[in-house]
Amino acid sequence: MFAKKCVGLLSRCFDQLRIFLFVVLCAAAVACTAVEVDSPAVLTVEPEGVVVSPAEPITHTDHQMTETVAVDAITLFVTEETPSVTVNAQGMLPDDCSRISHSRQFWHNGDIHLMIYATRNIAPTCTAVAQAWDEPFKLDVHGLSADTYTVVVNNDVMSEFTLHAD
Repeated sequence: MFAKKCVGLLSRCFDQLRIFLFVVLCAAAVACTAVEVDSPAVLTVEPEGVVVSPAEPITHTDHQMTETVAVDAITLFVTEETPSVTVNAQGMLPDDCSRISHSRQFWHNGDIHLMIYATRNIAPTCTAVAQAWDEPFKLDVHGLSADTYTVVVNNDVMSEFTLHAD
């Protein structure tokens, strides 16, 4: 009788263990797939001839993560004859596996927004030592009329520039 109760108890424990393992494996499978975090849609009226592109979502896979970077300071360089505007941005990357990968420009509430992204390889060999970065980013100002414009970088750092001619 005692052996029969032990077998029944062990059988129930194994059933619960199987269910637990199934849940853990499902959670692990979900964690290993790509995740996208949507940014809110940006609907604005832009100057004629200027293309609006929304901010890119943050992505994550087993081997790489792409996200916005920390920006400490920006300097704007304006060339009137073309006209052209270059944003020189500086900041810190979190480790030696992160690299500035790309940028996106879009209009929101009459301001020019520049989002700067870094791609980070997720590897156990990354050293968690901050790395300084300093990069130029050319803004698309084609079609802008003479006026003063505000540039907002990564929704944090901002500066203004003036175009004196169309």
